[in-house]
Amino acid sequence: MQLKNKILFSILIFSLSYPIFLLIWINVKPYYGFGMAKTGAHLSAYTMGSKVQQITIDKENSQVSFVHSFYKGNDLADLVVNIKLSVSKYSFNVPLSLALITALFPLFRWRKRSLIEVILILLFIHLLYVYSFCCLQQYYTFVGAGIKAKATGIQFFWEFLWGFTDNMVIRFEPFLLSIYLWFKK
Repeated sequence: MQLKNKILFSILIFSLSYPIFLLIWINVKPYYGFGMAKTGAHLSAYTMGSKVQQITIDKENSQVSFVHSFYKGNDLADLVVNIKLSVSKYSFNVPLSLALITALFPLFRWRKRSLIEVILILLFIHLLYVYSFCCLQQYYTFVGAGIKAKATGIQFFWEFLWGFTDNMVIRFEPFLLSIYLWFKK
């Protein structure tokens, strides 16, 4: 098949697969969001010395409640931190990513392992978003409550990790995955 025909075929595949992936994603997103919120929240709680009290989710938002125990004088007290996560803020371009990967298939052939790696990268990016956001919000709450001293280096780390993930990696995700597959060809 000529390159021109392959490119036209790829455009056709993208045009057809994007609406299909979008419809599938609308139905899968709440379950995916719950899994990401649960995993990311537990990793965040472990890192910040908290415990996950409750995770609730509707079609769009995850509500995570953390409990952090600390000593106030001679008494043990609990601080509850509630964090609201919008699933679409970190997963809005999953249908675009999948459609783009599918559309590139006529141009390149990859092993199944490469496709599995791309899906794992996608999961890792979203997990990093949830994890860093939960850690940052807990850190702000702990500093505001006076439980932890404000440390510029730690604050910079959490702000940078979440900001970089939110503003750069999530936005660039479809192309990052495509470039990764390009190099794997």
